[in-house]
Amino acid sequence: MRRIISNIELFMFDLDGTLYRGDRVFEASASVLDEIKRQGKRYLLLTNNSSKSSWEYHAKLRKMGLPAGSDEVYTSTMATMAYLKRVGMKKLYVLAMPSVKREFEQEGFVLRDDAPDAVVLCFDLTLTYEKIYTACRLIMSGSAFVATHPDVLCPSEGFPYPDCGAISRMITAATGAEPTVLGKPNKTMVDAALAIGRSSAQSAAMVGDRLNTDMEMGYRTNLKTILVLSGVTSQQEVNQAPRKPDIILESVADLLQLLGSLRQ
Repeated sequence: MRRIISNIELFMFDLDGTLYRGDRVFEASASVLDEIKRQGKRYLLLTNNSSKSSWEYHAKLRKMGLPAGSDEVYTSTMATMAYLKRVGMKKLYVLAMPSVKREFEQEGFVLRDDAPDAVVLCFDLTLTYEKIYTACRLIMSGSAFVATHPDVLCPSEGFPYPDCGAISRMITAATGAEPTVLGKPNKTMVDAALAIGRSSAQSAAMVGDRLNTDMEMGYRTNLKTILVLSGVTSQQEVNQAPRKPDIILESVADLLQLLGSLRQ
């Protein structure tokens, strides 16, 4: 494990379940980020959770005492907007929190419910039946269907929340349309992260708590994979998985110890 860690230049961290849970930051999270910087390495904070705008994530991280510069956070919403710009879809019907809708508008998108280019599904905690009906109507009328990420559940201090993946399945059941899904484990998320982090896949690692997104993204793109058991994945699930991460840790506190051993 020590040899693997020593060769990593860029650590890509998932947020919820990895560095914090809900609004509770894990004890070693700030220290592990500081240690990475101290050793001349880099980190990038990645999240599939599209219920907050990028500036809300920066504010939350600062409040938690987690250092994150303006170019050290990348969200599934940002990946989705990059995709939509690339394929030329500007007119959107967006199911999202108000702040996330504003982020779309600030990036030049036009939000409308009349013949949009695409219906974009985010993790919308203000979801209503009317929104779902409108989304289905527009998709069945020819608008493309795009989802920010595939996560079915979002971890919380209590019972997990039904997430974007669960909502998209309902819309698919009603319309027959499968969404284009961005976020982890989509390769576009990795490509953007590596470009921002100025790294190759061979010298980067994904640190996260989910097998089907965090670790899967690493498997698909030849990143080193570091699973922490502080989120949604149990050791039993790891044992039953067909492919195992390169490193399995109880939490980022163990990663801090591994990084510390490099200075000894």
